[in-house]
Amino acid sequence: MNKLRRCWNFFFGFNGRISRLHFAIFLPFLVITFMAINFLFFIFSKAITPLSIQRSSTSEIILVIAILIVAVVFYLLLKYSHIARRVHDYNKDFWGSKLSSTIVVFEVIATIVSLNSKSEFALLSVYLMGIIGLICLISLAFIKGTEGENNFGPKPAPFWKKNNSTQQQ
Repeated sequence: MNKLRRCWNFFFGFNGRISRLHFAIFLPFLVITFMAINFLFFIFSKAITPLSIQRSSTSEIILVIAILIVAVVFYLLLKYSHIARRVHDYNKDFWGSKLSSTIVVFEVIATIVSLNSKSEFALLSVYLMGIIGLICLISLAFIKGTEGENNFGPKPAPFWKKNNSTQQQ
């Protein structure tokens, strides 16, 4: 049970700090996961047409929507837990950092615009906000963390090395 909790906190925990290297290794995985979820949305949006809805049962449609919601929730937990811990590394809280606040604001605005408008200008602005958000994410990998201990814990050890609590078990 302890190993399961440690694994969960490694991917989805919001406490503590992570290093620049850990975050940089995480970034390609985040981008690939984002593209996979968008691909699922694209496939399901093409598969769910008025004609297919008439032929499908309600339980099949609910299952597809549930799968998409679970995928998005896990993606957002993974993304924001890593952003929060990376921001903690340079001794800021999540909302105290301009980069993390910018990422959240642009993501919320892009979601609202993409859901409410189908114009080409709106689509272009959503892509532009996505690019700015990606630039903010990448820049988090270059900000040097606090040396030694800060308000959010000790300096993060490399994740491939065992820490003292693991070696004692």
